[in-house]
Amino acid sequence: KGVAKECDDRDPTTVTDTPWIGELDPIRFTKLSGGGKWMQFYDHNKIWPHWQKCQSLYRQGKLSGVSNMKVSTLHPHHSSGVGVIILYCGPPDNEKKCKKIGRVILKETGYTNLSKKMFYKTDTQTLSKGRAGYHKFELPIPQENFDALKLEPNSNNINHINSAIPSKMRNMNDNNDTKEDDLKEL
Repeated sequence: KGVAKECDDRDPTTVTDTPWIGELDPIRFTKLSGGGKWMQFYDHNKIWPHWQKCQSLYRQGKLSGVSNMKVSTLHPHHSSGVGVIILYCGPPDNEKKCKKIGRVILKETGYTNLSKKMFYKTDTQTLSKGRAGYHKFELPIPQENFDALKLEPNSNNINHINSAIPSKMRNMNDNNDTKEDDLKEL
């Protein structure tokens, strides 16, 4: 894998000339497994601070197991208004390892959404396009991530919770039963 370092610090909400901008450390990219990705969905107009946080964590080595990342831009290729941050890792045939990396991502990024889940999709699933919306793994988002928003218990105030998750991903369960192991804290 002869690849160059990529550190695109542009605001993805202002980029229209390319569908994605990314972050790639060639050493991590060549040493770490790939084959799939954890996905974080946001209202595209609000994705910029979340991308900056992921970039900072990646550059500090705090996203253990993540080989590289990318974020959707305002390129016409992305027309739904939902933006996504892709955090690549694998191998997808090692569920335990992928979920361990996913729990690190959840802890470090503080990611939340209304589905209370983060989804993992293989590169093969992405390329097959016929099964859009399906995922291989999912992880429950820890309550601590919601608590950090300082919302009142049982409040209906969803203004601070990320509600941007494509409906096709929201309730999918493609043989992805949440396992007891998934609920353990890091």
